[in-house]
Amino acid sequence: MDNLPEYLQSLLQHPTIQQFTSSPIASNLAHLHATYLDPSVAHIKESYLDPSLAHLRLTYLDPYIVQPIAHLLASMPDLASVLVLIFILFVSFKVLDYTRRAVMFWVWLTMRLAWWATIISLGLYMYQAGWAKVARDLGFVFNFLVGLLEQVGRGMEESTAARAGEKPSRGSWQRT
Repeated sequence: MDNLPEYLQSLLQHPTIQQFTSSPIASNLAHLHATYLDPSVAHIKESYLDPSLAHLRLTYLDPYIVQPIAHLLASMPDLASVLVLIFILFVSFKVLDYTRRAVMFWVWLTMRLAWWATIISLGLYMYQAGWAKVARDLGFVFNFLVGLLEQVGRGMEESTAARAGEKPSRGSWQRT
């Protein structure tokens, strides 16, 4: 902690941060880090990452990002909670957007698969049954739909007439 700037050291001495670092979760995470992560990347970290990250931290992060944010957070604790709230909202909206995109992908994929399965099934049926049987079946389906629409139309006329107290007129939905 000696290599950290003073403003970060004072921030790390805050009671909330101290309570978090003394919690069992933090000690377990530190143990896992020391046991599994440190031995495997120690050489890479010491030879490649530390010099370049130190240069990046000293050149860009400390003067332009860390110092202004630390001064801002240390001077106004209410602003800190507002910034945390904004960050949490931003992350929440990003997660919700990702979830919406994932759901819409699967819905559209299912719709496309159902569409192409229907087209291929109809094509195979036409190929196997022949044009004459397909024409008869289309006539049957057309007549069924016309009868269904006539029945719905009659039901709508009767319900409208019953509400108005009139006798339903015959013939407007009947075939001749």
